[in-house]
Amino acid sequence: MTKFLLPNLDYFRTTDLTNTNPSWGADQDWFLSSDFHRKAGCGPTTATNILAYLSQTQPEYTPLWSNQNYTGAGYQQMMEKIWTFVTPKRLGLYSFKDFSGGIQNYGKSHNLSLKTRILDISYQWAKKLPWEQVERFLKTELEAQNPIAFLNYSNGNLKNLESWHWVTLIGYQSLPNQNGSATIIDNGLLFEIDFKNWYQSTLLGGALVSVK
Repeated sequence: MTKFLLPNLDYFRTTDLTNTNPSWGADQDWFLSSDFHRKAGCGPTTATNILAYLSQTQPEYTPLWSNQNYTGAGYQQMMEKIWTFVTPKRLGLYSFKDFSGGIQNYGKSHNLSLKTRILDISYQWAKKLPWEQVERFLKTELEAQNPIAFLNYSNGNLKNLESWHWVTLIGYQSLPNQNGSATIIDNGLLFEIDFKNWYQSTLLGGALVSVK
């Protein structure tokens, strides 16, 4: 078995808004601005998770988390701030290029350089990247300790993954002759998804965006 997992996963642990219950990263329901924020906020929520991790694991990126509060309340404040850079449109944040540019602009606003790498996974078989290339991206970026934002437009056969949705991807493992599974954080929960099954069955494709 080959397994790639970000180190120091405890940096993704926080609490809910009551500061009583544990949570893996932020929950888009924590947006207080409007119902639209809560409905369409998976992109900025994922960006918030990634910036929380980088600000705690890379000393030079500490300023990215300006309130220095990693409780649920601190996450909620940062979600609202990051929304102004990683901003959903009427149908949500469906552009992985906008996600990438938004997170880079957030870094620039703190005089810091954030680099992204994008892997576009087309739904058209004629344009679809080989599975080996997708798997290599996951392994390379996670081994380099770069958290990954995963956008899927269609969940395919997966029952434990929402369509038209961003999540934080923090691990990947594969067994010989078996599907590869990814470890993700979504709305305060950490769990596994059958990533190769998604790749094979998604109707609309998606993208991976690593941040370093």
